[in-house]
Amino acid sequence: MAIKSLKTKIAVGVVATGIVASMGTAFAGVDIAGQFNSWYNTKFGAATTKVAVDATIDYGKKLSSYNNEYNQLKTDSTTGVTAYQKDQSDASMLAINKQKNDYITQVNAAADGLSAKAPSDFQGFVNGVNATVDGLKSEAKKYGENGLKSSVEDQSKKSVEQVGKDVAAYQKSSTDNLTATIKDRQDKLNKLIQDQAATSDKAIRANIEAKIAELRAELNDYAKQQVEAAKTNVKAEADTKTAAALAALEAAAVIK
Repeated sequence: MAIKSLKTKIAVGVVATGIVASMGTAFAGVDIAGQFNSWYNTKFGAATTKVAVDATIDYGKKLSSYNNEYNQLKTDSTTGVTAYQKDQSDASMLAINKQKNDYITQVNAAADGLSAKAPSDFQGFVNGVNATVDGLKSEAKKYGENGLKSSVEDQSKKSVEQVGKDVAAYQKSSTDNLTATIKDRQDKLNKLIQDQAATSDKAIRANIEAKIAELRAELNDYAKQQVEAAKTNVKAEADTKTAAALAALEAAAVIK
């Protein structure tokens, strides 16, 4: 429509120029300067109209030709952003997996250390209890010997014949009592050791399970945070690159 309008204007200008020229021939004394000025304006209009028409046609051709290049530019830009996003996603996954493996290594190392330490701790506990039992035995023996000695001395004054029997009977009673006491204490301490060992084992295992659960939850949250951060970075990069591409496109869309 624009090209047709320009052609119409050119035709009208040519006709007007002919009419003015014929009038100049028919009438003497007409202002020749004014006619010349009119002729110039006609020529100028025709020349500029042709330039405008040719430029418009050429611009349309070049714009149509650039359209394919522009579409390829859009495709390349989109592909570049997608590839960058994939690289960032892969890098995030590798970082998260590495951190997870580091935590698991630390947990396993701590658990192995506790497993190796527990037997020596309980052995130390047993040694301490046994030392206490041994001390009680020594005290009981000392007490029994003192009592026996006193009894023997008292009884020896009253009855030489009964002293052997009395001492033997008392000694047996004391020994039986001491032996029963030691055995009873040992049985109770063994039961205590077993109960404490089972309780300790249960507590350690429960703590390990709790820490693994905490680790799992924390790493899941951390993974979500890293993914959101990566998405934000990719979006920002995409916006920046798109704005730059549009600016370059706008700058290129100028006929010089």
